[in-house]
Amino acid sequence: MDGLGQIVSREEQAGQIELEIRVDRTLRRYLAQKASVAVDGVSLTVGQRRLPNLFSVYLIPDTIRKTTLGSRNVRDLVNIEELKEKTKELQP
Repeated sequence: MDGLGQIVSREEQAGQIELEIRVDRTLRRYLAQKASVAVDGVSLTVGQRRLPNLFSVYLIPDTIRKTTLGSRNVRDLVNIEELKEKTKELQP
């Protein structure tokens, strides 16, 4: 885990859920659009970066069914981990 984020918005439409998550300044570097980020251990793609420390992820029905992210609500804290650097560390 690299840090914590807080869900600031949750919108459901067409069977999907969009979560907007605010993170601390130290985690801003992880928020490039289409970057991989783990939210509570679930690998997701950053959908949009709205502010320097605010990003969105989209949960598809399969992710909603198979993880606990679908039950997360506004003000909930989530663990945030950047995946790209972790993957590089595993390469020989």
